Amino acid sequence: GDVLLIPGVLAKGDYPKFFAPLGSTATMQKKYRFTGKTDVGGKTYGIANFGTANGFVYNKALWKKAGITDWPATPAQFLDDLKTVKAKTGATPYYTNFKDGWPLAGPWTNSVGSAGCEAGAWDDLATSDKPWAKGSDLNVIDTLLYDIVHGKLAEKDPTTTNWESSKTQLAKGDIGSMLLGSWAVNQMRDAAKKAGEKPDDIGFMPFPVQRNGQFCATMVSDYQLAVNAHSEHKDAARAWLDWFTEKSGFAAKEGGISALKADPLPEVLKPYEDNDVKLVERSEAKTEDVNAIDDAAEIGLSKQDYRQKLIDIARGAQDGDLRGYFDDLDKRWADAAAAAGS
Repeated sequence: GDVLLIPGVLAKGDYPKFFAPLGSTATMQKKYRFTGKTDVGGKTYGIANFGTANGFVYNKALWKKAGITDWPATPAQFLDDLKTVKAKTGATPYYTNFKDGWPLAGPWTNSVGSAGCEAGAWDDLATSDKPWAKGSDLNVIDTLLYDIVHGKLAEKDPTTTNWESSKTQLAKGDIGSMLLGSWAVNQMRDAAKKAGEKPDDIGFMPFPVQRNGQFCATMVSDYQLAVNAHSEHKDAARAWLDWFTEKSGFAAKEGGISALKADPLPEVLKPYEDNDVKLVERSEAKTEDVNAIDDAAEIGLSKQDYRQKLIDIARGAQDGDLRGYFDDLDKRWADAAAAAGS
C-alpha cells in the first residue's frame, strides 16, 4: 500500500528503510502530538491515527449502587472500592481479559508515566537497573494488578475471559471496571445501547495515584500512519494522510486524541477536563533502547505473557510470590542492560 500502519514488530531504527520522511521533527512537533514515537535522526516517519489517554473504564451506576461516587486516589482506596462493589452488588469488580491477552499488555504498560506523573518515565527505563523497585511506576502498576487478582476481585477463571462479551457485561453492570485507553469508552457505550442500557453510565477514571493532589494520565500514540518509501504516489499518499488526520474526524469518532495539537480533546475525556486531570504526553525518545533491553531480557513489556504469569502467581496457579517475581524481572533487566552497554 501507499499508506500503511507501521507494524509494531519493526525496529524504530529501520523506519527509514521502509517509510518516507514526513518532515523534520523540529517542525512537525509544533503541529502534531506523538512525533517522538517515529523520530529517527531528527525526521518524523509517521503520524498517529489517534492518541489515547489511559484510565479505567467503569460502570458508574454500579459503583454508585455500591455507594461510591468519588474516584479513588490511591491503590489501597481502589482495592477497597472493588471490595465494596463485590460485597454490595455481587458484580465482578474487575475484569482482566486474561485470555485475549492484549488488555494486559498495552493498557497496563501505557500507565508507566501515570503513576509518577512523569513524561520521561518510559525513557528512564533505558538507564534503570531495577524497573520494579519499590515506588517505581512498574512496581505500583503491577502490584495493583497482583493485589486485584490475589484479593479475588477479578473473574473467577481468567482463562475463560472474552473481550467482546466483556463490553456487554460491563455495560450491564455485571463487571465493574477494566483498565483500557480512552478509545474504549465509545465501544462500551455502543455495547450499552445494544443491550438496552444507558450509555451515560459508562465512565472513565484515572489511575488511582495522585501527585500534589492531582491525578495524572499518560497520553500515548496508537498506531502510526506512514507513507511507503517504495510508493510511486508519495504526493497523493501524503495528501490522503493529511486528509485523514485533519478532516476525516476518525480520531474524534473513536474517542481518541487527535494527532493535531489544535484539535480539542474528545468528549469521552470531559471527566478528565472537569476534574483537572493532568495529561502527560509520554516521551518515546529512548524507545529503541528500552525495546532492545526488553527484548534481550525476554520480558515483553508490550506483550501479555509476563503479566499473565503475574496473574497466575497471584491466583496460585503458579509457584512464587510477588517480591520474588519482581526480583527476577529486575535481575533479567539489569543483566540485559549491562550486556547492551558493554
